[in-house]
Amino acid sequence: MSTRMIVIGTGPIGGIIGGRLARAGNDITFVDVDKEHVTAIREAGLQVDVPDGPFKVRIPIVFPDEIEGNFDIGFIAVRSNYTADALATVMPHLADGGLLVSLQNGINPPLLEERVGPDRTLGVAIRMGSSRPAPGRVRTATRGHLYIGHLHGKKTSQLEKLTALLDSVIPSETSDNILGVLWSKLSYTCLGYFGSLADASLAASCKSDSYRRVLVNFFAEVVVVGKAAGARFIPLAEYKSARLSPRQLLCETPCGC
Repeated sequence: MSTRMIVIGTGPIGGIIGGRLARAGNDITFVDVDKEHVTAIREAGLQVDVPDGPFKVRIPIVFPDEIEGNFDIGFIAVRSNYTADALATVMPHLADGGLLVSLQNGINPPLLEERVGPDRTLGVAIRMGSSRPAPGRVRTATRGHLYIGHLHGKKTSQLEKLTALLDSVIPSETSDNILGVLWSKLSYTCLGYFGSLADASLAASCKSDSYRRVLVNFFAEVVVVGKAAGARFIPLAEYKSARLSPRQLLCETPCGC
């Protein structure tokens, strides 16, 4: 009997990963609330533009109140502020022993753990820029890479099976420090948040000593909260984790100025 999977939120991440899984022949159902997106996929399928070759795939897609049956894996791919709504949608349809998987930016696996426990919760850190240029269409310019793990850091049969499943469509690896990977990615994402809040480029912000100290304080708070949550920060391709230290930021900011 095949594994039934449901994807709650079919924007760039849910669409690309779910689309790849569907093209590989997996039993996938999409759920979304965007009427234009749902209509486009129902009428013409999902167009997935990826560097290894664009493709179109037909995928069943429903609104939350149209879900039928139970599913073995529930992928949560909505923005963090909609996680509670996504959980309310998927939980009545999650099979006994079913997995909840966060395909989200931010630190959402603890919310999933509250519903199904640590062994049935998996976090995925996604290293892949993506977009949804139009209803029924998702796009990425990179192959991407996934890090997958339980918050407790242990290996389980659930982790190994999910990693093998995802690795069949996008390069994936297990992590015994998924919380640290997620926090490291979040900290880097905060560079963009800082630029948006300041309404200026990071290079411009770093030119002023007073602005530079605001940047240091901003990052210091991110790091302190992450470490208090138990995160072990890791190096990413974009920067070395040691540079997140407020002391280092004062003399060598991550914007390179």
